[in-house]
Amino acid sequence: MTAIGPFYHYQSYQHSASSLFDVSFETTLAQQFIFTGELHAWGDYGGTDYTDSTVLVTLSGSGGTLFSIDVASWEDWPLGDDAQFDQSFFLAPDQYTLSITAQLNGLYGPYSADTPGVGGSGQANYSVSLTPTIPVPGALLLGVLGTGLVGWIRRRGTL
Repeated sequence: MTAIGPFYHYQSYQHSASSLFDVSFETTLAQQFIFTGELHAWGDYGGTDYTDSTVLVTLSGSGGTLFSIDVASWEDWPLGDDAQFDQSFFLAPDQYTLSITAQLNGLYGPYSADTPGVGGSGQANYSVSLTPTIPVPGALLLGVLGTGLVGWIRRRGTL
């Protein structure tokens, strides 16, 4: 989700945008997962623009929160915050919830009637991935089984 407000707007305005991604899933086998992502939130101070943007990511199971991270822009400040993560989790058979919220609120008013000032903007966006991994011993076992199967098929003359 990305939200950007107008620049060089010489009258008062307000903009906001939000995104909610909420998914529940179940694992039936105990397995290793890699959770990667990138979060970005910034607000631009132009004229009297006050933009506040945040991104919050939470992964939880029946035992509570497994992972949580958030970024937020500083109100009145053109700098925001970025976060990258690369976490490995062993997820037991259970119900899990992945929740991501991105929110942007901006309010702009001119300095005065004679000095309108400059517009501003803000943004909140994210990209995440939760992927099961095959452990090295499992991958090695699959490779050996595959090689053996190909050899057996070749010996039979079907390949």
